[in-house]
Amino acid sequence: MIKSIHIAFTILCIISLEACRSVPSYSERYGIAETLSATKNWNGYNIQTDSFLLRSYSFKDLISTNHITVYIEGDGLAWLSRDQPSSNPTPTNPLALELALSQPKGTAIYLARPCQYVADPSCSQKYWTNMRFASNIVSSVNQAISNLKSKYSASSIELVGYSGGASIASLVAAERDDVTRIISVAGNIDHSAWTAYHKVSPLKGSLNAINSINTLKNIRQQHFVGAEDKTIPAKLMISYLNMYPHDSEVFLTVIDNFDHSCCWIEKWPQLWAELPNKN
Repeated sequence: MIKSIHIAFTILCIISLEACRSVPSYSERYGIAETLSATKNWNGYNIQTDSFLLRSYSFKDLISTNHITVYIEGDGLAWLSRDQPSSNPTPTNPLALELALSQPKGTAIYLARPCQYVADPSCSQKYWTNMRFASNIVSSVNQAISNLKSKYSASSIELVGYSGGASIASLVAAERDDVTRIISVAGNIDHSAWTAYHKVSPLKGSLNAINSINTLKNIRQQHFVGAEDKTIPAKLMISYLNMYPHDSEVFLTVIDNFDHSCCWIEKWPQLWAELPNKN
C-alpha cells in the first residue's frame, strides 16, 4: 500500500532511456564520468565478480563506516533507436553518478551496471537489452555490493536506483538481509508493466522484482517519480506499490514539473535531507 503521495532534456528514447541524437563516443562517455568524479575528489576502480567486471566511483580517501549508500545506474545507452541496440551501454548522462556526488551527508558510492565503462569479454548486447535484469546481472551487482561493504567495513547498506537501476536495487535487496532501505528515482521496477505500457517486446530472460514482493515488503522503501515523466509515468509505480500489503513501509513521492531526467540532480540534496531515519 502507498502510505503517502506528495504532489509536490526531452523525453528519452522509450527503450534505452537515453538521448537518441548526437551520441558521444564511448571514450567521451567514459570521460564524462571521470570528469564528474574528479570534481568531488572521487576515484574510479573496477570490481571483478564471477560474471562481469563492474565500474565503481567513490571518494578517493577510504574511510571505514558503519553504513554506506550505493547508487546504481540506469540502463544507459542500451538502444540507439527503437530497432537498433547500441554497441556499448555506457550512459551519455550518468544521472545516478551525479546523484551520488550530490548526496550531502554520509558515505555515497556509485556502481555502474555490468558492461558500462568497462571492456569486458563477458558482455554482449543481450545484457543491456532483453536480459538487462538477468540472474547473472543481479548476482554480479550483488557481489560488487558485498565487495564494497567489506571494503568500507560497513554493517548495513542503502540502495538507490535510478530508472532501470531501481529494478536492480530491488532484486539485489531481495537477496540480502543488510539493506535498510531501497530508494528509487524515476524507477522502472515492474518491467512487464513498462513494456506493456509502451507496447514493446517483453524483456525475456530478465527477472522481475514484482515476483519478490513477499521479501521486499519487509524493507523500507522510498520512491520518487516525476509528474511529467512520460518514460516511466507515475501510474506504473502506483500500480506496482499497490501490490504491497497495507502495513508495508513503502512511500511514494510524485513531484510536479519533474520528468525522467529533470530536475533530480538539482533537488537531490534537499530531497535527501528530508528523508526520515537516514540509516
